[in-house]
Amino acid sequence: MSDFLCLPCEETFVVPRSKARYRCTPSCGRGNFYDCGHGHVDATAPGLFHGVTVLFLRYGVTLSAFVVAAAASGTADPEAPTWTSRSFGAVAVAAALLLVSLVLRAVILKPHKRPSVSAIDEQMLQSCMAKREAYAQRLSAALRCKTISYDKYDSEGKFDASEFSKLHALLEENFPRVHESLKRTVINEHSLIFEWSGTDESELPYMVYAHLDVVPAPQEEKWLVNPWAGEVKDGCIWGRGAIDDKQAVLGHLEAIEELLASGFKPRRTIFLCFGHDEEVGGKEGALRIAEHLAERGIRFEFMLDEGLFVIDGVVPGHKSPVAMVCIAEKGFLSVRLTVECDPGHASSPPKEGAIGILSRALSRLER
Repeated sequence: MSDFLCLPCEETFVVPRSKARYRCTPSCGRGNFYDCGHGHVDATAPGLFHGVTVLFLRYGVTLSAFVVAAAASGTADPEAPTWTSRSFGAVAVAAALLLVSLVLRAVILKPHKRPSVSAIDEQMLQSCMAKREAYAQRLSAALRCKTISYDKYDSEGKFDASEFSKLHALLEENFPRVHESLKRTVINEHSLIFEWSGTDESELPYMVYAHLDVVPAPQEEKWLVNPWAGEVKDGCIWGRGAIDDKQAVLGHLEAIEELLASGFKPRRTIFLCFGHDEEVGGKEGALRIAEHLAERGIRFEFMLDEGLFVIDGVVPGHKSPVAMVCIAEKGFLSVRLTVECDPGHASSPPKEGAIGILSRALSRLER
């Protein structure tokens, strides 16, 4: 016997591990099916014949290929220029097996139907669509805050703390319920934590993360629109940070503002963490947030980072927009390359100097 969790109703129930497919408890009301995750899918239920048939369909192609290979290597007469009748017979049987497998797969194995959208989900979607102009204007206002991060090598850029203060004030004005109902903590002057207490303290909380800062926008004259205007144009919101990552900050806050208005209370405590220097490493924002949470002894069930977007034209051969789902995080490596050469003079340069050697090394690393 094993415990399983029904995500829609958050109810734990027990089923035999031998059962491959099972329904959630009646109290869920959605009738969803769940897979046990142990490779038993449909192999033991609803009956022996169906289970054997599914296994045959799944491995029939592989079995057919194996029979063909065996026929080619083991039943052919090595002394004769052509195969024996037994060889042709084996190939014919394998071909028939393959054909039957393919036909049965097409007839019996049907794709799972997409779960129907609940009335509540449909109602929420319509409500959000009716407010999309207001959502756009609030994001547009956030984009007009020049919350730029500069690295230590940028001699021209200067960190402007007032822009972060402006953004904090804007969030407080636009999301009053969030600021009234959630505990707000300012970390290192510019990063923010919002804590939404759940009803069950025995459950571990989870965290969603986004960042308030953006990278600079050099050569602004080459932009199609002003990168700091937050202009709504051609059905899009234009500006630095529109997809990295103020859309996530505003998206999280919009969702919670709506849930608070509906009277919803989470079972599990939720943390919203917004750093202010992610674009340059996060040492003053995310790191300080992590230290603060560690000092409080807080552990999380899971954490959700900024993720990706709904984008056109990124999947070859697919014209429609694609919602990109991140399942891993790209790492990075910092390397210092040093070239030592014999000293000389520019009037008589060597065949290959330090710059050329270093350039070839960088090119090899890039490949």
